[in-house]
Amino acid sequence: MSSLLDIVLDNTSRQRYAILKFFLDNPNRKFTRQEILQKVTKGEYLLILNKKNDETDEHPFINKSNDKGVPTIFRDRLNELVQEDILQQSRLGREFLYKLNKNIVISEIEKYNISEKHAPDIQSWIPSLKNYGELPFASLLESLDKSSRKIYDDSFKDESHITIVDFETPFLKDYKLSENITELYWIIQDRVIIRKLIYIGNYYPNKEAEKKTLKDFMPYVLKESKGQWYVTGKCEGDTFFRSIPVNRIIEKHIYEDEREFERESFSPAEYWDGCAGITKYGKPIHISFEVKNGLIYNNIEYINSMPLVKGHQKTKQVGDWLKVFLTNVYLGPELIRKIRTFGRNNIKNIKPRWLEEDLWEEGNRKDIDIRIETRTENLKAWEKCAKNKLQIHKGGENQQAKIIIKTDPKNPAWHQVRISELLIDARFYSFITNQEMDLGSERIIVKNSSILK
Repeated sequence: MSSLLDIVLDNTSRQRYAILKFFLDNPNRKFTRQEILQKVTKGEYLLILNKKNDETDEHPFINKSNDKGVPTIFRDRLNELVQEDILQQSRLGREFLYKLNKNIVISEIEKYNISEKHAPDIQSWIPSLKNYGELPFASLLESLDKSSRKIYDDSFKDESHITIVDFETPFLKDYKLSENITELYWIIQDRVIIRKLIYIGNYYPNKEAEKKTLKDFMPYVLKESKGQWYVTGKCEGDTFFRSIPVNRIIEKHIYEDEREFERESFSPAEYWDGCAGITKYGKPIHISFEVKNGLIYNNIEYINSMPLVKGHQKTKQVGDWLKVFLTNVYLGPELIRKIRTFGRNNIKNIKPRWLEEDLWEEGNRKDIDIRIETRTENLKAWEKCAKNKLQIHKGGENQQAKIIIKTDPKNPAWHQVRISELLIDARFYSFITNQEMDLGSERIIVKNSSILK
């Protein structure tokens, strides 16, 4: 007995239906002709195309003479769907890209009646989500908002333009950023390895930004911090996760076979616990300082109502000063900038002492003596890594510093190291506390260790 599809659809209708179902299953992604062809000639889409309901049955989309070619009838079906405003077509170089028309998706949602019971809930979270317009589902929010407001507002048609809550109105829509985030969103969901990721690296004073390339990058999560979007993941062999600013990504290429990776357990809430932003320098530390109100700004009220790091802050009022204790927090530029805003004359008794250099950048440099325990054959590699970590190179913040290494004649496993004219700041602290992890040292001792307290 023939299936319902055999009765209702002719061959060209089957072809359009298979393509449309594929896009309905992937409503926010763009695909090339070759990618669509590869997908719809397999699995459930192939069963739609074949009258015999058999995956081995041939159909016009399979071109045995040229595996990389795209049959004319396949291009015709795509063109028909574009002409009917079901698919959107764009061009990137020589490639044609296709995506489901977002109005099709929105119109499908508008068919559903939102009950009076659920309308208040929808209205409560719509404004918050509108702040994240770069996400692929954001185009649906306006439709949901309108549908829920119709229930209560008889004059809705006259006031549909009114903004009820505004979080952060952008002056310019960044379409490139939105496109990048949408693509990354689906790459993360499908656990696809990014074969090559090229991006602009960190910006340093008096130094041109460098292009950096990651190979076999495994993305885990999209993270928004201080209005900036990041993609966080790791490369093969990485111990720690990397966070790449999405707006600095120049190119990204995935494997043709969309190679997947096995995602390990990852909790954003746990990973960024103790962070004031996206950055995690070294190990968590304890920070304390005293702060008072300025001539204009009420610093004390602000700190008490808006903790610098949520869940990690305690305060104690002593006269005109407020003692602030931050326990087990990660240092990063976001936290430094927060503390700076209170004003230099309104802060005192900062601990650890090296933190003052990060806050005020006075350029205090010292000669540091340390002892490291490592094999003699590792010394060259150790020195090279130390220069990189401490930026002891031309254009680096410690370009004038020098490293002198001497082996202890009585104990060859130990080496005396003097680093001259070194800036004592978070970079040095991170360097010292991550010795075993970064540089292969078995043990390290800082002779003038008081500078770390």
